[in-house]
Amino acid sequence: MKIRLTIIAAATLAFLSGGCSYLHEKDYTLDIANRKTPVEIIAHRGYSRAAPENTLAAIKAVGNLAGWTEMDVRLTSDGKLVLMHDEDIDRTTNGSGMIASHTYDSLRRLDAGSCFRKSFSSERIPTLAEAITTAKATGPRALVERKAGTAADYHRLFVAQKLKPDDFGVIAFDWNFLKDLSELNPDYHLGALGKGTLDQAVIDKAKKSGADFISWKHSNINQSVVNRVHASGMQLYVYTVNDPATMKKFIAMGVDGITTDEPKVLSELFPPPSVPKDCAPENPVSQPE
Repeated sequence: MKIRLTIIAAATLAFLSGGCSYLHEKDYTLDIANRKTPVEIIAHRGYSRAAPENTLAAIKAVGNLAGWTEMDVRLTSDGKLVLMHDEDIDRTTNGSGMIASHTYDSLRRLDAGSCFRKSFSSERIPTLAEAITTAKATGPRALVERKAGTAADYHRLFVAQKLKPDDFGVIAFDWNFLKDLSELNPDYHLGALGKGTLDQAVIDKAKKSGADFISWKHSNINQSVVNRVHASGMQLYVYTVNDPATMKKFIAMGVDGITTDEPKVLSELFPPPSVPKDCAPENPVSQPE
C-alpha cells in the first residue's frame, strides 16, 4: 500500500511539475494578434528547406513567404562576390577547396544543387549581383551577410547595381566592416550580428558601428534584452529559429525579425485580420474575378 501511494504521489508530482508540458506552455495567440506590426521574416540562405542554400533557386523559392532572403557572401581569388556560407566549397558543390583560392570562372562550372537534390543539378554558384537582381524580381529584399571582402568591395557593387539603401540590408559579425560601410554611405540598412551577452555596452558598441538593428543568437535573448535594445532606439532580430513554439515566444516578446529555415511555418503563425461584425455586409455581393 505504501509503495502504491508513493508511486501515485510521484506521478502526481511529475504531472504538476512538467510531465504534461501543456500545463506550463504559455498560449501566445493573443500576444501575436495584438502586435501592431507583424514580425519581419528572414529566409535563412534563401528557402533552404525547399532548395539548395545560397542559390538562385533558393531565393526564388522564398516568394511571398518572407520579407527578406538572407545570403552569405564571400570573395573569389579574382575579386568576385559570390554566394557561399562555408570557406570551402566541399559541402554544397561537387568541387573542393577554398572559395578564396578559386576564380569565378572555375566556380561557375561546378554543380551547386545535386548535393541537395539531383533535380537541382543545373544550379550554379551565383554572384551577389545575380542574387540581388533575382530577389528584386521575385519579391523579398536581399539581406547580405558579409563573410569576406572589404566594405569597398560591397559598396562598389551596390553603386554599380544602382541600388537604393532601402532595396537591401547588410549584416556582419565584423562590426569594423559595418563601420567602414556606414562611412561610405550612412543610409545603408546595417545589422550587427552576434551571440553571447547582449548588455548595454554591447548595444552601444553596435550602434557606434553604424548599425540600426542587431541580429542575435536566439538562445541569448529574453524579454529584458528586447526591451533594452528597443529603449536604445534599435531593432532586434533573432537567429535561427525553426520550431513554432519558439517562434511564438519571440513574436510575443516583440522582436522585430526572425531568421528561419522555415519561412512558411513562421508566416502561418500570424492570424488573418478580423472584420468587426458591424463592418461586415449583411448581404455580400460576389465580386467579378
